[in-house]
Amino acid sequence: MKVLHYVGYPLAWARGGHAVQIHQTIAALEKLGVQNEWLDHARPDRQPGDLLQYWTRPPSDFHWQLARAQGLRLVIQELHGPGASRPSWFWKIRRAQRRALRSLLGANLYGHFGAGIYQHCAAAVAVTPLEAAYMIQVFDAPRARVHFIPNGVDDVFFDDSVAPCVFDGLVYLGHICPRKNSLAVARAAKQARMAIQFVGDAPVAQDDYFRAFQAEVDNQYVFWKGAISDRKSIAALLRGCRGVLLTSRHESNPLSLLEALACGKPVMAPDLPPLRSFYKDAVLFAPAPEDGRFIPLLKRFDAMCRRDYRQTFPVLSWTAVARRYADIYAAIMSGPAG
Repeated sequence: MKVLHYVGYPLAWARGGHAVQIHQTIAALEKLGVQNEWLDHARPDRQPGDLLQYWTRPPSDFHWQLARAQGLRLVIQELHGPGASRPSWFWKIRRAQRRALRSLLGANLYGHFGAGIYQHCAAAVAVTPLEAAYMIQVFDAPRARVHFIPNGVDDVFFDDSVAPCVFDGLVYLGHICPRKNSLAVARAAKQARMAIQFVGDAPVAQDDYFRAFQAEVDNQYVFWKGAISDRKSIAALLRGCRGVLLTSRHESNPLSLLEALACGKPVMAPDLPPLRSFYKDAVLFAPAPEDGRFIPLLKRFDAMCRRDYRQTFPVLSWTAVARRYADIYAAIMSGPAG
């Protein structure tokens, strides 16, 4: 079996979890004996392959129609965190708008938006249960073709022999940017008089937001280590801290939380519907840092962490994630074409 892979933007732009997810899943598929190759648009001939895995929705129906004409069976994995987080009335309006637009423009012109792939792909994969439901209810994806596969973590996060890098406080993993609420959390750390170590780079080093964050770094309550790309170093950091928090405005299935849970650390997560659909009551959910309830909850979380509470939550390795993809691929290939 040979799988061709397509990403709708340069992976160098996705320095976070989505790029890690794609690279690690493909690497694990290779170890399972699945052949993988990036889709080459410049080839003048047909590129040999059995399936085409879209890691984002293609920009227009032309892409997947051409792929199907060449005999490729299609699998799509798209992140729907922001849309799935919206209330149920938004889902209904979005679905009605999409159907009205299709009726107004006609199937061919509507196809330029690429949404038709959900009715024609062999499988659609979501990283949280709520995003799977969003595909079904908003985009009319056939229920039988929608699958839920959460993200995984590297094996090093399960390795108890990794020596901890001790930090007597909480760790916040993520880019220093408004979407991650880094500045607001740094200010909350000072108000709460508790130590939080931020780990992550600044997408734009001279950005005003980043300069404001740097001004909050005092190495008493607010620490900043910059970016760490080595997964073993991140595992050491997580094993040596009290707990891990994240308060992003939008998330699908962030790796930092899964990595912390694999290390047995308590987690405080942003109160977002896709995350609630996945974690249930296994983690502590927090409002936005600007919310008056945030600092009291942060103090409560810190106190819980200092009781050496060990978290247990089933986290998959990338090998286990790849096996689920491989099972989907095998089922598709054993079924009828089309």
